[in-house]
Amino acid sequence: MHCAARSLPAQAEGEGGAERQGFSRFMKTYPILRSDGSLLGFEVTSAWLTFGPLFKLLRSVEGVTEVRRNWFNEDHITFRFHGKEAVVNEPWGDNSRYWIGLRDPDAATEIDIAPLHQAFKRYRGFLVVTLWPWEHHG
Repeated sequence: MHCAARSLPAQAEGEGGAERQGFSRFMKTYPILRSDGSLLGFEVTSAWLTFGPLFKLLRSVEGVTEVRRNWFNEDHITFRFHGKEAVVNEPWGDNSRYWIGLRDPDAATEIDIAPLHQAFKRYRGFLVVTLWPWEHHG
């Protein structure tokens, strides 16, 4: 189910002036909303994320348990969020973004994943540098 949700348009959050210069202090996220406006899932850029910090970030969120690495499918990390199965998914195995959310978001609409999204939006564990800055200062 979570792969189908990827086809919905997602607009970046966390953008600021520093990003126009090629740097960001915060992780850029792409929320995916249900028709009622609630959060279905979200995406983050995968280019600068490694699994160590990703595990640490997930484990820092209240309600996250059983964080596990999967080696042989697109759900690179599985975990439980308030008892429900959740994933860090890389669609097609070579996408530029990870999709994060409940494994079956439509079956657990009562679970608010906003705390997960907020943790990623606030994350400052590394500096994200783009290869092609928006503005060239030279």
